[in-house]
Amino acid sequence: MRYLLALKWMGWALLLHACLLHSSSSPAASPWQEVLVTLNQPLSIQEPHAIVHSQALDADLSKIHQAEMKAITRDWQPQEAALKAQGLDKKQIRTRRLQFFQDRLQGMNQATLAFLATDTKPGTITASTAASILSAARQHQVASLDRTRDYQRSDEIGFCFGRALLVHYFLLKAGVPQHHMAKIFTIGDLKVGATFWQFHVAVLLKTQAGYVIMDPLHPAPLPVQEWRRINENYSVKAPWLDVRFYITDPRKFLPAPGKYEAAKMKNPIYQDYFRRLMLSL
Repeated sequence: MRYLLALKWMGWALLLHACLLHSSSSPAASPWQEVLVTLNQPLSIQEPHAIVHSQALDADLSKIHQAEMKAITRDWQPQEAALKAQGLDKKQIRTRRLQFFQDRLQGMNQATLAFLATDTKPGTITASTAASILSAARQHQVASLDRTRDYQRSDEIGFCFGRALLVHYFLLKAGVPQHHMAKIFTIGDLKVGATFWQFHVAVLLKTQAGYVIMDPLHPAPLPVQEWRRINENYSVKAPWLDVRFYITDPRKFLPAPGKYEAAKMKNPIYQDYFRRLMLSL
């Protein structure tokens, strides 16, 4: 009897051991999958007062920006030729060129953000809760600015898109509807301190008090126009405006096409940043 019981317990032990082996070798993918399902949940763009996206989820923002800048350059060239014919020197022409590009880009950015002035229906989240969520993101064990600096090339990469992912996730877990959020991208030649970037991204959020930008670079949610002015000054040509703003689906991960995907986050350049971030959620 003891022998049979021993065999029985041995069988259960082997079964338990097999289960443990399976779970440990099983997709370290499971935390990724759970987080990605939350982040990529469907967006109800038909909802009344959903945020207006200037670009689609599958848009390549860098290519769109390049095309827009080429179009502005084409429009400028006849004016430059006329100014040269008038005898203006290089410095005068450069100033006129900067003004021309600024006026065109300002008009395009105004059109992108125009819906903010007409959408007066409040969101579901309070301003104080939004501030608490931003504070939690700023102090996060993986995504805080201090911890991000532990990674090689962190200044070059920036990881703003990782912090935006975290803010987006926290807001969804707090019950904010997907259509009350968007990503807002700043695209252009940017300089912050001694570091050059090609883009910056944060979360645009509709609160009970109106629209704010949730950007962990700043200690509190910012009014859209204030955040816009700060980002305009990131331009390498500041004080001239030379950046473009795009509003997109909140599920957009990078300026490149598409939503959040594990394959994108496992790019070796990010080291284990996103693995650690997923495991922390």
